[in-house]
Amino acid sequence: MTECASCGAEIHFRDKFCSTCGEFTNVGLPFAVQLGNAVGDAGRELGKITELVAAYVRDEANRRQVIIGAFAALLLLVGLTDNPISNGISGLIRDNPATPQFTEDGLPDFASYEDNFLGEDTGFIVTGKANVRDYPTSEGTEVVRTLQEGETITAREVQAFDPESAWYKLSDGGYIWGGNIDRYDEIPTGGGPLFPANL
Repeated sequence: MTECASCGAEIHFRDKFCSTCGEFTNVGLPFAVQLGNAVGDAGRELGKITELVAAYVRDEANRRQVIIGAFAALLLLVGLTDNPISNGISGLIRDNPATPQFTEDGLPDFASYEDNFLGEDTGFIVTGKANVRDYPTSEGTEVVRTLQEGETITAREVQAFDPESAWYKLSDGGYIWGGNIDRYDEIPTGGGPLFPANL
């Protein structure tokens, strides 16, 4: 049960009008009127909030806090979202070239590829027959030579076209998939596991 806004009589919350004075309840009003009332109520509440904020900002000590807070929020917005400003800043301070690009067909763009090294030269042992390719991907590349199980190499990790895949550039040229090699200090006694070599 609730009260009629007009006369105060008790009415059921589902009633469309008051049986005492005949005034429409919120349920009985047309949707447009209900919507208008809701917008009006929201506008009045927003006006109150605006007045409170304006009164708060009029105080000089508070104004400084608001300016600092707004500046911090703007910095967060620029830093955490993908926008031309943050992209431009990150491009200026980035040490390494951009990630490998793809053509409109979704194929690796070898013409614009530059090595983006992710580590230092490290000694590896080949764990199975492994193809050395002309770019760090198996898609659309050529095999330039093949390494045999047990050969040792020096290589450095590069950013591959597929970010989920580890590729290494050999010190004497060419690229090898990380699944075909193990670091010297990671080889267990008795030999390491053999990985697929057909990449």
